[in-house]
Amino acid sequence: MDCHYEVAYELLKSYPNLFFTYDTGNITTAGYDHEKYISRLFPFIINVHLKDRKGEQTVLPGEGETPFGVIFKNLKRRKYKGLYTIQTARGVTGREFTTIKQHIDFFKETYHEAII
Repeated sequence: MDCHYEVAYELLKSYPNLFFTYDTGNITTAGYDHEKYISRLFPFIINVHLKDRKGEQTVLPGEGETPFGVIFKNLKRRKYKGLYTIQTARGVTGREFTTIKQHIDFFKETYHEAII
């Protein structure tokens, strides 16, 4: 069991009330394979925490290394119906509403492009 997602799988399957928040940015930073992670842990994922990262830094959506198209495609294929939460880099102070609207639009567009 030297594979990180196998360790997580063994822990999660041992406890019927334990579930998993799939943090896209942390998985990216750790260098893990998103397809393998989703494939193995899907039965336990109840929340997908959308975050883009470049190295250790959270960045604006689409400016980092997180493969959102791959992630959305894999989740859609498995008929994911759980929650999505968003954590993004801050934009310009005073323009928070505009910033979050742009980020939501990015995720919607990326999702629809991935599942077509």
